[in-house]
Amino acid sequence: MTKTEIAWLAGFLEGEGCFHYHDSPMQKSLRIAVNGTDGDVIRRAAALMGCKANGPYPRKAPRKPVFQFTCSGFKAARIMKLILPYMGLRRTAKINEVLARWQSYKHRREPGLSTSCHPNKPHYAKGLCQTCYNAMWAKKPESKARIRASYLKRRQQKNEHMVH
Repeated sequence: MTKTEIAWLAGFLEGEGCFHYHDSPMQKSLRIAVNGTDGDVIRRAAALMGCKANGPYPRKAPRKPVFQFTCSGFKAARIMKLILPYMGLRRTAKINEVLARWQSYKHRREPGLSTSCHPNKPHYAKGLCQTCYNAMWAKKPESKARIRASYLKRRQQKNEHMVH
């Protein structure tokens, strides 16, 4: 990406982008999300970020159809770091906040990390290679069930709250 493209993308995301850290029992992810009615602009931004734009999604008249895309994980982190020097104070603070939360999460998969179990194998999660990580979960199936049950319970409570 050229400096001009980075600056254009930063300006676009300053006005239209949403930077957040998604934190749930089943998933923790860094994200950049964009919605808009100008399909050509949305597609250009998505292409620059290496993502796919979706839409158009029709809406009730007189509203225009909407386009959207989401970029997440290491790709989103790379983009956030690239555009950071071009962002205003409020967006800079938000990007720094979500990057700090995401970088503090030790269970993410990152290329190039060494493992504590087999230093010659690539890192998968929790400091382990994929074989040892899978073996750990095979020994603790109740952990998966507990996390899933907790997620479903919160989802049900949220739905009940919305009905009342």
